[in-house]
Amino acid sequence: MHRLDIEAISDLAILKPFDGLQDIQRKLGVGEFDFKNIARKASDRLSYLLVSRRFDFTSPGTKALAFFSSEKLLAGKAFWTFSADVNTSKVACLWLNSTLAFIESLLLQTETRGSFIEITKEKILELHIPNLPKCDIKGLGEAFEQVRYAEFPPLVQQFENPPEARRIIDRAVLKAIGYSDDEINGLLPTIYDAMATEMRSWQELMRKFPAKEKEPSLQLHLLSSE
Repeated sequence: MHRLDIEAISDLAILKPFDGLQDIQRKLGVGEFDFKNIARKASDRLSYLLVSRRFDFTSPGTKALAFFSSEKLLAGKAFWTFSADVNTSKVACLWLNSTLAFIESLLLQTETRGSFIEITKEKILELHIPNLPKCDIKGLGEAFEQVRYAEFPPLVQQFENPPEARRIIDRAVLKAIGYSDDEINGLLPTIYDAMATEMRSWQELMRKFPAKEKEPSLQLHLLSSE
């Protein structure tokens, strides 16, 4: 997915019967559904904030790691969900898409195949995210509003030629943890150069020693078919 706010591009899930459902079931040859059980399971997964569990960070399809919706979404197995209010979810989405958080996820990740990484529940808890409900998040919230609908290029390109949205996110996060404008101006180019070099190294490695998955990556799907 190419942007942070995915409410308008998400699919719909059926959680209760509706008029005409039996006709559709009959045409498709599908049996009855236990909607009470479906609704019960769904209630535990509904969230304003989704975070990718597993992704290929060198893939052209990887553009963001966390996603937001002002209407709660039903996440499939490809995502972690969090119990947080709308405003906290917005700021957490911004924070988790910062270069700082991405570097942390690389350091803490559980290796799978090649450049695929998996963020486990334990690793998520180790990420250095401030206690957002108790913080002054005005600047972070304003930054989120600036970038929520921006279309991001592949993650690799975000470091090789950082778009304005990437710079807005990182400036807001660094400012929130105490860096001055002058310090940020001097630090960001160095960080982007280092990350671009790291990403290119991984891409070259994968070209020489490609890793094939037995199954398609779950990163490609918002909602599970199960």
